[in-house]
Amino acid sequence: METSVLDRAGGLSSQVDADCRREGLRGLPGSVAVAYQQWLRRQRFTEPALATACDTALETVRLTADRRDRSDKVITTMAGDPAWSAIVTRLPCVRRV
Repeated sequence: METSVLDRAGGLSSQVDADCRREGLRGLPGSVAVAYQQWLRRQRFTEPALATACDTALETVRLTADRRDRSDKVITTMAGDPAWSAIVTRLPCVRRV
């Protein structure tokens, strides 16, 4: 069963990634990413090493998202600073920011 669960996860991930690239999106849309992570958390593995690897990967995703959110808050605060406002105001014309 473990192989088929992992195959399905890999296949789902590949399909969603392909769909996102076709639509011009980078990464998974928020609702898809949340649903995918919830699905992964519900999986149960009989091999302890596989369970640990999955738990570690999910924890890494959570920690990375938390770090990204903290960085976004700092960047947003800095963008409002008058020293940066002229540059921030011009960014949208550079790359759809």
